[in-house]
Amino acid sequence: IFASVSFAEEIELDYDELDGFVESLPDGVYRAKGIFAVKGLRRRVLFHRVGLRNVLDQGAFWEGKERFCRALFLGADFDGEGLLARLRGCAAASPRDGSFKPPYPRRRDRRPARPDRF
Repeated sequence: IFASVSFAEEIELDYDELDGFVESLPDGVYRAKGIFAVKGLRRRVLFHRVGLRNVLDQGAFWEGKERFCRALFLGADFDGEGLLARLRGCAAASPRDGSFKPPYPRRRDRRPARPDRF
């Protein structure tokens, strides 16, 4: 049986959780696309799946626009409602509760560029 489910939420996701979700998509999901707002990132995160190949990439800057998450999953013999529940579970924690961490390591040893180097 062919199935399709869509996701539309006004939330931000945790990058590590999103990456884990993408990597664990069931084989029954043949095609998927999405745009995600990820906590701590100024750019949109674009998601694309064809067959078993997954791609997460950077998109345009949000530039003060309302942040959102949208996705569409197409395939056969997969639990669509369970998949959407798992994606909702990737929501980022609020920075107020102290559990927020940036989605990438911060460098503390940033040095100014030397003018004699390109």
